[in-house]
Amino acid sequence: MDSLVPDIQLDLAPEIEDQYLQTTYSRKRFRSLLDTLVPTSHSSKKRRIFPSNPNPNPYYPSSLPLPPLLSYTVYEPFNPLSYLARLRTYHPSLYSSFLPGSISPGRLASNGWFCSMKDGLECGCGAKWGVGGLLDIKDGRVREEIGRRLGEGMGGRHEAGCGWRVLSCPGTSTTTSTSTSTSTAYSSFRPVHLSLYSKAMLMTDDIMSRLRNTLHIPIASNIAPLAITLPTNLDLRSCLSEKQSNNLTFALSRYTAPTPTQAELAFFGWTPHPLSTEIISCRICQRRLGLWAFPVSPSGASETSGRIDSERNAGLDSVGEHLSWCPLGIAGWWEGCALLKGGRGNIGDLTISKDVKRRKWIKAKNAA
Repeated sequence: MDSLVPDIQLDLAPEIEDQYLQTTYSRKRFRSLLDTLVPTSHSSKKRRIFPSNPNPNPYYPSSLPLPPLLSYTVYEPFNPLSYLARLRTYHPSLYSSFLPGSISPGRLASNGWFCSMKDGLECGCGAKWGVGGLLDIKDGRVREEIGRRLGEGMGGRHEAGCGWRVLSCPGTSTTTSTSTSTSTAYSSFRPVHLSLYSKAMLMTDDIMSRLRNTLHIPIASNIAPLAITLPTNLDLRSCLSEKQSNNLTFALSRYTAPTPTQAELAFFGWTPHPLSTEIISCRICQRRLGLWAFPVSPSGASETSGRIDSERNAGLDSVGEHLSWCPLGIAGWWEGCALLKGGRGNIGDLTISKDVKRRKWIKAKNAA
């Protein structure tokens, strides 16, 4: 049998032949070379199947630019930055804000849809549909009913196997005309490895509130550096009561000394535009406002603050000027904020409880 297999002879160059003859592999060296092929961890902890979170504190100060957003085609229902990437595709020139609330940009983006063209919606799975011609319906009740049916069936329009058919973003019933309603269907989800501020603000079942508290957390240390950079000579139609405005200004005075106009603009997410001092913008919805359109009225504004009476139908609306899907434009989101409540126990960042009881440390029985 061996005679049937011909011998193979290779002619090697002299330098290659000497190299192979001089190389020897002992058992110890052979094992070490095999070990180099297997990645090892220097940590004594057990290896994790999934990598740890590179950013344990998902909190981005308002005075710094936003991080790079994820692709709007990625399926990450609990990621606020991916949700924002889909929301930004709903530009006013592509998607009208007068469409029914059941197919609002907030609800569509929470179900994985992004705006790819004029009144056209698309998902990363390849599914496409549109709402063109809906505004041409004269009867408002018919238009609302069609919008309601389209909103109820948006989940089933995804392709088979798409993750959005199974699970969408938490809190999909967000609108801009009423307060944000939370959903209890995803109450088991809680972000982990957060700081004290981030855990208190982000522990919510509403993706819109989570987005707002991630990019514009309402604490004094975050808003104060931004407030001092904003203009003061502005005709502002305040959305806060006089007491709320005074409490906000007092809370920020621990860090800087802003005027009530600066404090309110910073509280509602307005920042100076990097290219012009005559423009302010929202870094979430990227809405830009020219300050020349809101000059200070000599008769209706204060010389020190620039605030005017909220009953007048004039001036800059710090909430209503945001785009329709912006989380900072939702009515009433600021009502439960500690910065606006004031009080002796409120230091601007945390509300200190007066019922704290001091207890002695109890030594364990098995302690040495």
